[in-house]
Amino acid sequence: MDTNPDKPSILEAAWRLFAQFDAAAKKRSKAKNDLHISVAAISFFATLFAILSSIYPATLPPWGATVISIVLIILPILASTLAAFSSKFFPTGDWLILRAGAELVQKEIFHYRTILQGKKRDRRTWLESRLREIHVQVYNGLNGELILDSFTGVLPPGYDKSEKRADPGFTDLSFEEYYTHRIKDQLDWHIRRVQKLQKNRIRMQTMILFAGGLGTFLAAMGNSFSALSIWVALATALTTALIGVQEIRNYDKTLRNYSRVILELTNISNHWHNLEVNERTKKEFYNVVQATETVLWNQFVEYIKSMQEVLAASKAEGADLVGETVDSPEEGDSRDTSFIAPLPNPGDHQLEEEPAAA
Repeated sequence: MDTNPDKPSILEAAWRLFAQFDAAAKKRSKAKNDLHISVAAISFFATLFAILSSIYPATLPPWGATVISIVLIILPILASTLAAFSSKFFPTGDWLILRAGAELVQKEIFHYRTILQGKKRDRRTWLESRLREIHVQVYNGLNGELILDSFTGVLPPGYDKSEKRADPGFTDLSFEEYYTHRIKDQLDWHIRRVQKLQKNRIRMQTMILFAGGLGTFLAAMGNSFSALSIWVALATALTTALIGVQEIRNYDKTLRNYSRVILELTNISNHWHNLEVNERTKKEFYNVVQATETVLWNQFVEYIKSMQEVLAASKAEGADLVGETVDSPEEGDSRDTSFIAPLPNPGDHQLEEEPAAA
């Protein structure tokens, strides 16, 4: 294992590019979600002020009715403006393209530090080429408008040397280190995320059912108390706004996607730990790495299926260096590990299965 404390410059460039893509994707994603939620909230309040305008008592000061009328005029205009702004500046899911770039860079960083660790010179050239390809893909995907902030923080992003399990990001990895920094890290993150998403989904569905039930109750009571019937529109607006937020969060599909990642990473982990010491060959290690990276990439592709053609990694001319290394490792093994391989991703550069040793 490479213990050279010096940071390879190509890895430093890779981590910096990942950090820039990651920060930009998070920033753009938050802005888009905030816009969607703002439009939904404005629609709800527009309904509220429309009701208040119609029932404003004549005994109260007339300026109150004027204020309500002004707000009622402003809210639809504001909603239309935000919708137009969203259409103008978030038309093609640019945050998804940036996120895809970040995920691809991180994927190739782990290939560099594991499968290619025996190819000192070739892997530098290979990673430089991959970074250039990914950078161009993101640039083209954004129609030539690639606006990134400079990154001046610690590399890799979020690294805390006081944390024992933290990945320093620049050393070659044994399986135990790869398992800790990649497989277990991703397993733990997805498990926490699934639990949080499930709680949020239950909370959201409860609020939707409550709002829908409230609307039904008001409609029923409106037969006896006509003053209540006007509030049915507000309950309906609240239900519609909550359903809109739920669709934006996409809880159901995300939960299924993350659950599959947990299943497949658990199977990969169980496979490795089920091997005897003499069975844990370099070929097995390489297959575990490739299977893990493919699972994580396919999970992301599932999230952006509509963008897959633009974002898929292009195949380089000739044999792929990662594929070469897996196809001809220093150690042979006849064990069948096909059961840990996830579904193939037609857009990604795949490694050919190594033939069984004679």
